[in-house]
Amino acid sequence: MLIAVIVVGLFFWVVSGNFAFGLICGGGAAGILAWSDKQKQNTEEQKNTNLSERYYQALLRLVDLSSKIADEHQRVLHNKYYAGSYEDEYGNLISEGWEKDYKYFLNNVVRPQLLPNTDLQLCLDIFKTNVDRVLVDITTHLKPYIEDRILSGVYSSGIIPDNPIEYEMMCAEILRSSGWTAKMTPSTGDHGIDIIAKNGQHSLAIQCKQYSSPVGNSAVQEVVAGRNHYGLSQSVVVTEAGYTRGARQLATTNNVLLLNSSDLEEIDSILDNLHY
Repeated sequence: MLIAVIVVGLFFWVVSGNFAFGLICGGGAAGILAWSDKQKQNTEEQKNTNLSERYYQALLRLVDLSSKIADEHQRVLHNKYYAGSYEDEYGNLISEGWEKDYKYFLNNVVRPQLLPNTDLQLCLDIFKTNVDRVLVDITTHLKPYIEDRILSGVYSSGIIPDNPIEYEMMCAEILRSSGWTAKMTPSTGDHGIDIIAKNGQHSLAIQCKQYSSPVGNSAVQEVVAGRNHYGLSQSVVVTEAGYTRGARQLATTNNVLLLNSSDLEEIDSILDNLHY
């Protein structure tokens, strides 16, 4: 631009023979060029703003569709979250398993259903990006949506599952809905405890048994040992199948609560009425 201003100034100086007039004309040319550049900049910024708004609106529609897909698979996502997440001894949430399952869900369930969508193609065209980049943007909305619905109890089922792991997850969810913190222990090296639950002064060592026949002595023995190992205040065994006479006798002498899953909804009043 500077060269153009100098050329204009020199031209009018030579033509008019007046240096001051040439200087004025050069300055005027500089102003016109600056105004023109500013107009181009404003136009480009407005264009980018419009493109960003179009991308964002298309992205929100894709997020809405992805959320509906998640709702269709809510029970599986609920179970995957709790199977892949637990707290370590320091209270840190370990969720590598859930992160892996979420990525699988995104790439193998959500992605194929979004590919034919015109909004996805619009996002790709606007910024000349790729599907993976759009999925990253979708995740910033979709993942918190799924986790919020899991933790709030929206993604849960009242059906008692047959799978032992899912049964444990259901029991933990009932406790959380009653105001307890409930973490599932790792599937190996759990020292006989499936769930550690805490609420105020109470702390529970819980063993869950999804059996088809009454639970016997071994479950009572294991939960007592686990309670001592973790330093918790109360031992609990949960099953829908009932308990043998021997298990009941051993539970009485070792202060172990023998419950079914529905009892967990009233766990606070059960504990308040204990007389050991």
